[in-house]
Amino acid sequence: MSIEFKNVDNINKTEWDKYLNEIGGFSLYHTYDQVNFYVKTNENIKNISFFCFLDQKPIALAPLGLTKSNKFNTLSFNQYPCHVPLINKNLIPRTKRKIEDTIYKKINTIIENEKIDYADFLYHPIVKNEKIQLNYENSFSILKYFDVKINSINSSYINLDNNEITLENRLQKSLRKEIKNKIYQKLKIEIIDKNSSFDEINRFVEIAKKIHFQNAKKETRSLNSWEFIKRGIQNGSSSLFLIKENSEYIAYLWCTELSNLFASGASQASVKNEFYYNNSVRFYLEWFVIKFYQKKKFKFYEVGQHYYFNQNWMKISDKQKRIGISKLKFGGTIYPRHYFRYENKNNVFNNKEYI
Repeated sequence: MSIEFKNVDNINKTEWDKYLNEIGGFSLYHTYDQVNFYVKTNENIKNISFFCFLDQKPIALAPLGLTKSNKFNTLSFNQYPCHVPLINKNLIPRTKRKIEDTIYKKINTIIENEKIDYADFLYHPIVKNEKIQLNYENSFSILKYFDVKINSINSSYINLDNNEITLENRLQKSLRKEIKNKIYQKLKIEIIDKNSSFDEINRFVEIAKKIHFQNAKKETRSLNSWEFIKRGIQNGSSSLFLIKENSEYIAYLWCTELSNLFASGASQASVKNEFYYNNSVRFYLEWFVIKFYQKKKFKFYEVGQHYYFNQNWMKISDKQKRIGISKLKFGGTIYPRHYFRYENKNNVFNNKEYI
């Protein structure tokens, strides 16, 4: 059995996507576009992800970011965790165990060599095999190797197999009433996707960037990440939606996409407007987006996570809590994302009986 690791430095999007499809069972957070978007958000992040090959066939991927600052060295994409390694589930159990052992041992070596203070990991339940599905199989495999702290945060998923009437009936009553308000009828919504021209994508991403800055009152995202958003729209891995009132763009929603079957609201902002409440405009736009993906035969739309309390190392701001709880208005089904933090250096590789 010949096991080989291949760093992603010289792997382009086409190769990356091909490998993922051969491995199967991957999430949005294993994709070339998502990993490289995270890398572009901060100049201190180094992409140290690697594929694993068995007899020259891709059978696993560990998406890893190395973030170094004056305070900490972390295995993460700065504020974003690394997804737990992806391993082909069709391997025979003995081979799968061997591959998994080898991958986590390599990760542990990286942690030791890079003097990592803590490592953050995530498990996301939407995976792509022959089709998109919710799957928690082996979601806690990391516990076999590292002694970790665990957080589970609920997120809301809309099943787009339902028709529009069913989706609307699941909305909270106040939101169902709000989206029918006549004041929204004069708004225009622009859709920027892979069918848009290069110039259109450039122009509208710059508009979204301006709205984002007006909302945050400062630069919270690197210039490189906005350029990567442009490329993501061009290659069909994301879409951008903007609301326009007369000549003024007042809100945007950028969505990441997986295999034309799953979409997630990744970034959203709106400007203060004399005629529209901030949240109501955003809800109106998101409802439009949900219907858009439903008509395109997507399977799921992820509205977002719901925060109630601080959990272990995760400190939740009041703004995050307000936004998160407000997303319950869309009536989605709740499933958790699992988060893991490894920081105490207690692992099976220090156990001689295991080795």
